[in-house]
Amino acid sequence: MKIVPIEGFKQFLGLSLIKIREKEDISNLVNEILLDYKDPTIQFVNPQAIAGLSHIYHAVRHSLRALKKNRLVSKNLSFELLLYLAARRQINESLKFLGITKNIKNVIILAVSTSKIKIKKSLGKLIIKLGDELPITLIGKEGIANYEYISCAYSITDKEINSTYLNPRENFNSKLEKLVVERLALSLI
Repeated sequence: MKIVPIEGFKQFLGLSLIKIREKEDISNLVNEILLDYKDPTIQFVNPQAIAGLSHIYHAVRHSLRALKKNRLVSKNLSFELLLYLAARRQINESLKFLGITKNIKNVIILAVSTSKIKIKKSLGKLIIKLGDELPITLIGKEGIANYEYISCAYSITDKEINSTYLNPRENFNSKLEKLVVERLALSLI
């Protein structure tokens, strides 16, 4: 579990990567859980579609900015997070891309609130209910993220990756994450 302040807002982002217990039907459980939480705002995300921690952080910042300016595309912050994470304007498309399916093995849980304590308690309960916590550092890494899936979903080509950032020390996923963050920033302008 990791909790970080969101720069420019009096809010915190809590996140956790969970390995789902084999017996759990996560899709039904997610719907039940989302009805129970108003504060913090909770969202469940397919980690295969997440390019890294920066991807999540920037999507949360853009969502909070839209909320603050009363310019939400969706009805609430939870769905707005999905729209920005997926760099889409349609909730159905975002759910298709980032949503939780019946057979998913891992899930990222996001929690946004003004209270670190509420985030910690909520994530703690969800971790116990769903499975085992994995290190946050695995988010965006091979085996958790699916680079082909991400590249395809955001229409990012190898040529674009190779020509955009010329720093030879940057690895593929670092370049991919930068391009994804760029896409989400431009997606809902």
